[in-house]
Amino acid sequence: MNGITSLVENSLLVQTETPKGESRFRLLEIVREYALETLERRGEIEKIREKHAQYFLALAEKAEPEILGKQGGKWLDLLEEEHENIRTVIDWADENNAEMFVRIIAAIRDFWVVRNHLGEGRRRFETAVEKSGGASGEAIYKISVGLGQAAKFQGDFGAAHKAFKKALEISRKMNDKQRIAVSTRGLAMTAKGHGDFAAARKYAEESLKISREIGDKFGIAVSINALGDVARIENDYAAARPFYEEALEICTELNSKQGVNCTLNNLGAVAFGEKDYKTARNYYAKALNVGRDSGEKLTLSYSLDGCAALAVKRGDFNRAAQLAGAAEHLRESLGFETELAEGRFRDAYLAQLHHSIDEETFPKYYEQGRKLKIEEAVALALKG
Repeated sequence: MNGITSLVENSLLVQTETPKGESRFRLLEIVREYALETLERRGEIEKIREKHAQYFLALAEKAEPEILGKQGGKWLDLLEEEHENIRTVIDWADENNAEMFVRIIAAIRDFWVVRNHLGEGRRRFETAVEKSGGASGEAIYKISVGLGQAAKFQGDFGAAHKAFKKALEISRKMNDKQRIAVSTRGLAMTAKGHGDFAAARKYAEESLKISREIGDKFGIAVSINALGDVARIENDYAAARPFYEEALEICTELNSKQGVNCTLNNLGAVAFGEKDYKTARNYYAKALNVGRDSGEKLTLSYSLDGCAALAVKRGDFNRAAQLAGAAEHLRESLGFETELAEGRFRDAYLAQLHHSIDEETFPKYYEQGRKLKIEEAVALALKG
């Protein structure tokens, strides 16, 4: 600490503060360039880069089992802060160490998906698949699941199905029930995306059975949420609600903010479908607050869609157009393709909105919404 303090006092290190109030330090660019030149001149640069890579590989693998747990938010924030360092390590490993390259991508996969780095994640997963010839079955399984999730969120259900099939094949060879359940849930999602609801229900029920058998609460929540999605797509709101309510209870217990946010949106959509607009607004308002605090943009976009639909029902058409624009812009910024149930929901309220507002007014307010910052969009949705 004395050494660091001295470097800061002599303006060789710059101290900054994270949103959590923690200190971070960086070198001035001219100092960094001089340090790199010195290391290269001494022939030590590769040794230092390897140490740097080993450190962040260890960090990624330490974070991996925590990301979907109760402390997931803390670990996700840490990985977000270190994302540039991790990218640097991945680029170095891509050229110098194939085993490390595959391991760090396998470890970081959930971060990319949860924090919506979908385009980057998918490119890395695809490269890792090409380099995974000598990798362990476990690593290939993880990469396959990551690729399946990223492709699914981008609406490429063919690629997602292929990746989850590979993950299921590996997990069965490993006789790993939890991984079999994860792979089967992935296939449920791709079947839903293809419109094969019977297959989606079958896969989700199979996954749920395994998750209950092994006591995997998060797996139970995701599986019953998938069953709720199938029921909602079929407009069976009475069947969908208890699935979502159980999922919400479990996600709340696990402190899974993403899970809580997702199920609140789903319950909002169910209440909206049943024309219980007051209850729907309460669910969407809660989801907006959770999403704003967690920074989860994807679920925020669906909350904005829900509030836009409610604005249409109130006759507040200008605000509805703004919220619709804000929601779509958020998804575009993530490279995300709207899921089937949410897409149908959006199409329905937009059709009513277009019927209720003139052709010149809609694009004006829609574009205003696209330009809103997240905080502004959330405030607009919660207003009134």
